Parts: sequence; C-alpha cells; structure tokens
Amino acid sequence: MKIYLDLDEIDSIKTPYVQSSSDIMKITGNNIGNFAFRHALRFLVKEIESYKVVNWGDARRLINEEVRVEKVILSCANWLGFSDADERSNLVRAKIIEDFSAPVVAFGLGAQASNVDEKLEFGPNTARLAKAIAKHSEQISVRDEFTLSLLKKIGIENAIVTGCPSNFINQSSSFIKRLATQAENGRRKKLSLQKFIIGEFSGGNKHSGGVLRRSLEFMKETNSNYLIQSPVLLPFFLNESASVPSPYTANKPKDMSLESLEAILRQQVLGFSSVDAWMDFSRSCDLSFGMRIHGNMIPLQSGVPSVLIAHDSRTLGLSESMSFPKVSLSDFLGAELREIPELMYTQFLNQLPEYEYKRQTLSDTFKKFLSINDV
Repeated sequence: MKIYLDLDEIDSIKTPYVQSSSDIMKITGNNIGNFAFRHALRFLVKEIESYKVVNWGDARRLINEEVRVEKVILSCANWLGFSDADERSNLVRAKIIEDFSAPVVAFGLGAQASNVDEKLEFGPNTARLAKAIAKHSEQISVRDEFTLSLLKKIGIENAIVTGCPSNFINQSSSFIKRLATQAENGRRKKLSLQKFIIGEFSGGNKHSGGVLRRSLEFMKETNSNYLIQSPVLLPFFLNESASVPSPYTANKPKDMSLESLEAILRQQVLGFSSVDAWMDFSRSCDLSFGMRIHGNMIPLQSGVPSVLIAHDSRTLGLSESMSFPKVSLSDFLGAELREIPELMYTQFLNQLPEYEYKRQTLSDTFKKFLSINDV
C-alpha cells in the first residue's frame, strides 16, 4: 500500500453547505488556503491517485494492524513550529513516521516562526520529526532558506529549497505571457471597471491592523471581493453569528460606521470550499493583493496578476524563495487609495521576469527531487 498521509479532504469539502464553520476549519486544517498546497500535488505527482489518502488516526491503526506500507507522501506545510502545540503535534507525527519505517516523500516542509532569528532552535519533538523525515527520505523539499538553515543546525543535510508546490498548479506554457497581458489590460481600465481580490489580513503582526484598515477603505471605494481563509470571519460569513469579529471593529476606518462596516463585509466577503471554485472565480478578476501567500497564489495560478504585501519574515522568506511579486508594507500603507492598483500593477510587471526565471529554476529542482524520490 502507498499512502498520502494528510487530512481526509485534500482540496475540497464534500457537501460544504451542511458543514458548520468549525467543521470547515477542522476539515481544512484551520485554513482553507491549505487546500492550495495539497491541490498542487495533483499536478506534480502523476501517480497521486494510486496513493490512498490516510489521516493520522488511521495511520496509527494501520501500524497497529501491521499493514505493510511501501511509500508515504507528506504535504508538510508549517509543521516545524516553536509552540507547545507544535511540540505535541510533532511528537505524534514523528512516532507514526518512525513506526511506518517506509520511504517518505516530503513536500514543502516549513519552519513557522514570527521572525527569522539565528538563535532559534527546534524543540525536541519537532527536531525528532525533522530527523524522522530525513532518515526515511532520499531528499526533503523545504519551502525556504530559513527552514533549510534550521535543519542544517540539527545535522540534516538532505534537504533542498523548492518553494511551495502550489506554485506549479498552472501548467500552461502561456502562463507568464497571460499574466503580463492581464496586468497591462487591467491597468488601462478605469478604476470603476476593475474587479479586485483582496486577501484576508493576517494577524499577529504589529502592522496587521493597518493593512486591514487600508483594505476596508479600498473596499468601500472599489469593486472588491475580500477572500477569507481563516476562522476569524467565517461564522459571520456563514450567518452563524450576527456580530462582526473584534479585529474588524477595532480596525475599521475612523469615518466608517459600524453599520457601513457590516454592510461591506456582508456584501463583499467571499469564501470557497474548493480550490477549483476559488480559481474559477479568481479568473474573472483583474488584480489580487493581500498579506497571505496562498490567498494570492490561487489567483496567480488562475492567470490573475497578484501581489503579496510583505509584512513579516516568515511570509517574506517563502515569497523570496519563489520570487513571488511583492510590495513593501510602507509602500502599500503610504499610497493614496486610487494609486494602489497602479502601484500593484507596476510592481507586478517589474518583478514578473524574476518570478518567471525563479519558477523555471524551481521547476527543474522539483523534477530532480521527484526523480531522486522515485515518484
């Protein structure tokens, strides 16, 4: 048996209309954007359908039943964290990988930290997980140089930087050309005729509130859709709660009433239960920007110019590993509202050649990685 060790649902939610917000978060791993990562493996691993999707609980059952497992695929994401919760989760993961004692193919392993600090060290369970993956892998795909450096500190040498697998969802040979054309066409339109995607703000940064406030101001003046991924706004979006969440009330523009804020959120917030649906909507838009990698990657892979608002070392590290087009926090917060689209188009077009070059380089890296791991 070959298994794909992950959550039960890879890139879509079955019967989403009967699922509560808490159900949706449980199914997606607390972030709908996680689906982008997993969806990408359909395009990277040709034989992915021959792998049985197994969750971590069922994995332990297979071990107890002594079922022989030939190979394990892992879509890892931000497993290498530094919290007590990460330590608990990683002990479970490490034991399962050790007990399977089967070849592992690990995609996109990432270190999750609020800042890049050379003094950071993994906790014992997180280090144990990393070493278990390394021991059973020919080579590990990691998302950025920061993760690579931390793995080297604990003696792991068989890792290579690949960026995020979601960077390769779009396999069209005209992908980059279409992006350039879309950006040029979009910037020529009147502001009133443009349709924007704004990615959900990412909390935990001292500038998060400022970005949210600026985004709400922009939403008030433009044809914008605010795409959510996390638990914060989901209960309100699904009519489970009548109250606007506190991060939004606390960071609303001074000249915006609570009633106006609620109206904007009711009318302009969208959420999707599958990557395909998210991408299908995205292609109808002109421009995407926001604080989240996957919130921008999905529109980008749909052929829509997308720009990351670079706000912390974690996000910046991943964006730099892929040369994902970005704009500085100060430039975004300092721009006049009507200047924001032109700022984004300009930055996107200026950085697109580097993104194209880096994407091709990472594509070659992924091909070698897959060959080395015999998938």
